[in-house]
Amino acid sequence: MRISGARALRKFIAKNRLKNIVVPKKWLYQLSDQYTDPITGEKSYLLIVEDMSLANYLSDSRKNEAIIEKRFKEMDDKTLKELCTIFYFFRGLDTSPRNFIVAGKKKIALIDTEHWDDWNREGFLKHIMPYLDERQQNYALEVIEEFKNE
Repeated sequence: MRISGARALRKFIAKNRLKNIVVPKKWLYQLSDQYTDPITGEKSYLLIVEDMSLANYLSDSRKNEAIIEKRFKEMDDKTLKELCTIFYFFRGLDTSPRNFIVAGKKKIALIDTEHWDDWNREGFLKHIMPYLDERQQNYALEVIEEFKNE
């Protein structure tokens, strides 16, 4: 699911010419038979994820709420619109800031792509709204409303 989610997101990003959202490529590597479950015969795999040089952003974000808040406050409207676009059309993504990385003012890396196709998830902006100032919150809601009206 993580691989299919990453592929679907990259395809959507390219088709819609989003410039500020990135998704790492992901692959499965089948481990040797010695790692096969002896009872079920289930093979074992290693998930390989493209290195996007985001380790510093990830460790900072997970340690410090103030850093997350600062990155959101600095986000420009174009980037916020792209983020809202992704979260509207891929509602299954977990929108908790620990699952994506705001890397600078204009780049967001989506790293958790497993539940991308769950359209039943409600409140897909609820986790990011507290990090946005009032103007950004209103703008995000306007963007979402535009999509609902299309």
